[in-house]
Amino acid sequence: MNRYCRYILILLTLSFTMSANAKSKFTADIKMRNGHEYSGVEFTTPKSWDKEVAVKINGEKLKIKGDSIDHIVFWPTKYPDNPQIICWHTYGSIDNKTGEYKPNCGHNAKKGEPSKQWFAIHAAGEHVNLWSCFSSIKLTGETVSFTTTLS
Repeated sequence: MNRYCRYILILLTLSFTMSANAKSKFTADIKMRNGHEYSGVEFTTPKSWDKEVAVKINGEKLKIKGDSIDHIVFWPTKYPDNPQIICWHTYGSIDNKTGEYKPNCGHNAKKGEPSKQWFAIHAAGEHVNLWSCFSSIKLTGETVSFTTTLS
């Protein structure tokens, strides 16, 4: 029995050591609405997006509320030439008659507040940018994929 306990202890020690030394898949520059910037921070995309983002700055974990972020430029740490940009923004639709953007209350309908979602830049032009909402980010090699569960 003592031998098994020793093996379990060794496995647990290795497991904690490997997870402590694990590097983030992404590096990011975060521009805050108040003008402050965080540059070159470790950025790990959460499995389920919510109203805040977790980052590691100088070894210290920090959670930043989406409403305080203007935008995040991030890239796979191993592929810095593949930057992506995301922002936390109100979603809605364009009124066909006026061409005006109208916020949607969606899941906040009972509160009467506009709903927000994470958006990624889908295409950028000289005068117009096309943003698309997403629910998860996946890294395969150097390719960053955005998926959505919205219909």
